[in-house]
Amino acid sequence: MSAPQEKLAQSLAVLKNIQDRGIVAIHTRNMTRTHRERLV
Repeated sequence: MSAPQEKLAQSLAVLKNIQDRGIVAIHTRNMTRTHRERLV
């Protein structure tokens, strides 16, 4: 099982990928619920 900081790092990597693509508004299709909840 992954440590909490590893899970957060994964979610931050997903967010970084979205930002690198120039997406400003994040839609539910761009990020899973799990990642969104970790970042809120």
